[in-house]
Amino acid sequence: MVFNTGMVGYVENLTDPSYKGQILVSTYPLLGNYGVQNSPPDELGLPSGMESARIQVDAVICQDYCHLPSHWNADKTLSQWLKENNVPGAPPGPTARPSPPAARRSRHVPLSPPAAIASTAGLVTPPARYGDVSRAPQASTVSTRARSPRSFACTAP
Repeated sequence: MVFNTGMVGYVENLTDPSYKGQILVSTYPLLGNYGVQNSPPDELGLPSGMESARIQVDAVICQDYCHLPSHWNADKTLSQWLKENNVPGAPPGPTARPSPPAARRSRHVPLSPPAAIASTAGLVTPPARYGDVSRAPQASTVSTRARSPRSFACTAP
């Protein structure tokens, strides 16, 4: 599980290879407010506005989710993008089970990450298992497959 304190850039965070195989918890309370933009490839072949060509995290947790994004270039909602990529996402539940009267007043269903995130929120099927990411060979799964080093000319003045 990894925490991100950024106020913007959830698309970049979700596609960041350094978060490969982890559950991303956003400490900023709102995700989804500007949706997900159509991202044509840039000069390096990566989708513009993204850190890699696909979502790298296994799940995402946030405090609040915006169901109706407001951005002129939004192609889809964050929820649609997560579902397309089979990535569960949900607001966090209380850390302790509330008493019955408090449970009736609560807006959120208690969750026990990671297995119950998707099933409780009704989003998508969670990944089959969550292993110890510190033991997995992450570099080989997120690196490019180029046979030779790539070099780029500096175009700055």
